[in-house]
Amino acid sequence: MFCPFFDQGGAMAIRLHTNPTGLIARQNFSGNLFTLSDSVRRLSSGLRVTATADDPASTTIVSQLNAHASGLGQAVKNANDGIAAMQVVDASLAEAMAILLVIRTKAQSASLSGLTAAHHSSLHNDMYKLLNELDQLVGAATFNDIPLLTGSFANKLFQIGSIPGEVVSVSLPSVSSNRIGQMRTGEMMLKSVRGGQVNLRLDNQANDASVVVNSVTLSYSNDPSQGMGGVADAINAHAETTGIKASAEVAVESESPLVAGSTLGEFAINGIRIGAVSVAAGDLDGRLTHAINAKTVSHGITAEVSATGTFILSSGDGRPIKVSGSGGLLGFSDAEMTTFGYARILQYGPYNLSLTDSSVGLAVAFSPSMRVAAPLITTIDSTLASDSVVGGASTLAAGWVAGQDIRGADLNGDITTTDDSTLTVGSVLASGTILAASSVLGGGLTLNVAASTSTETVLRKGTVLTSGSVIAKDSYLTNAIVTTGGPLDAGQVLSTPVTLADPLVVVRDILLQGGSVLGAGSQLANASLIGGEVILDAAMTLSKEMLLAGGSVIRDRDGVTVLAAGSKIAGQALFAGSDLVMTGPLLVNAGSILAANSELALGSTIGGNAVLAGGHTTSDALNLAAGSVIAAGSTIKSGAMLTNDLMTTTGVYQSG
Repeated sequence: MFCPFFDQGGAMAIRLHTNPTGLIARQNFSGNLFTLSDSVRRLSSGLRVTATADDPASTTIVSQLNAHASGLGQAVKNANDGIAAMQVVDASLAEAMAILLVIRTKAQSASLSGLTAAHHSSLHNDMYKLLNELDQLVGAATFNDIPLLTGSFANKLFQIGSIPGEVVSVSLPSVSSNRIGQMRTGEMMLKSVRGGQVNLRLDNQANDASVVVNSVTLSYSNDPSQGMGGVADAINAHAETTGIKASAEVAVESESPLVAGSTLGEFAINGIRIGAVSVAAGDLDGRLTHAINAKTVSHGITAEVSATGTFILSSGDGRPIKVSGSGGLLGFSDAEMTTFGYARILQYGPYNLSLTDSSVGLAVAFSPSMRVAAPLITTIDSTLASDSVVGGASTLAAGWVAGQDIRGADLNGDITTTDDSTLTVGSVLASGTILAASSVLGGGLTLNVAASTSTETVLRKGTVLTSGSVIAKDSYLTNAIVTTGGPLDAGQVLSTPVTLADPLVVVRDILLQGGSVLGAGSQLANASLIGGEVILDAAMTLSKEMLLAGGSVIRDRDGVTVLAAGSKIAGQALFAGSDLVMTGPLLVNAGSILAANSELALGSTIGGNAVLAGGHTTSDALNLAAGSVIAAGSTIKSGAMLTNDLMTTTGVYQSG
């Protein structure tokens, strides 16, 4: 403290007085006040450690415990959400069980032998409506707009702990009407890749009633009504009276992962042009899928890439998938990714119904093999099982698929393709074979004469173009070249055609525009796409699957030509005069002619009217189409279902 005073001269002076004892007391008071505040804070919070300074190690433990407690709180909320979802499931299943009990009661009523066909039909209609009600219930059973009972709620995880891994996995099967109860399923697909007319008939063998389904013409017209979607709609139009439902399943997946490359300029889906797209391996940057999905509204197709890098196309409305102009440069061919899909057939209930194609025959099994006495002309696509015998001079219509190696000695004449064909590894094309423009090589090729291109050409790494070759305008250079006008660097688009002054060794795949000329002596690498007609001057053995464009000519050279098993030939083939025993199944299209004395082995599908050359014993159930003739002396085994009156040596048996 200070105190003013005046000295003898009258001047004011200041004298300081100190109080050490008071300062010490004040300091102790402040310390006690801080301690008291800390004690009050601990007492009021109930916590021993209220600040990091109290105990740093304990503070860390406290933070971890708080986080754990918070996680447990959220886990409790998650568990409650899971319980709520299961409560929705429980209530929905209770309602579903009530519906099923009513259906069961009606089914028991239908078992009464005194009911007429009209009574059975009425009960059937009631059960069909109840099943529709069940489907509506299943669709309404949702949690946060997530369906629970449609089968999509599978492997769902509920975090019920505070640390990763403390989860409960829940999977709920579908309880839709087509997934429970007595049900038969099947898949109906079109055997001909070209399409055609589908005429279906539903038969009820219990009362001999038949329902003819509206005819549907399948074609690659970018129209759902002309695809499996149209077939499904035609079947479902009679679902209330038949109990048969159908759904279209149209999707296709490439056999191998996508490779880096580019589509051609005319690349299209269902006729809608997509254009040239540069694609990374596995489409990692999504350019291909984005280019296709950007036009889904127009072509109706959705593209995606699987986890393994394979390419998947799917149709949401049942329209066919038609791919063209891909060039076979991305690991798949146009034919591989083109499909009508199939119709999934669902028939529920113990009803004696069958769905057949009224315009075709049925598959039959014979033991021993069936030998035809006269030439058999197939009216639908058919299958000759292994051990079948193709009679000499038989003719196979375009589109046949070899189940074994077909050699030059087995053929009688050249084969001219009318559409794209696929030759598998191991096939051998003899000299003189003509490769039409847009063919994709399955082996290396040296040009004996210069080849002029009319469409885009893709030359793979390792190709060598001789000097004098011409690269057309608008081609993109991926390699540096030396032309008659001087050197040109890679990375530019040619504004005018150029002529090579020095040979070009392709180190990066290059796309040449139509109008280019591949000089004589040029060596084309495997998998190159040629944009012009080429005639082989030496035999070519395929080390990779080859796409042979329509208009190509496969020369028949005994001892040289080989069409390996699995090859699909889109050209008519005439077999040699000697019989050919099949070691694998042979798929033949409608319009093929199997010569007399051909043998159809067990499991073959007959696609035409056949006259047997001798007696045969069936080893399995046999359905004879209307118009079939059973010769006198034939034996019909007990248990057969007669649809016609039958006169036998022991009397007359009526149909039914």
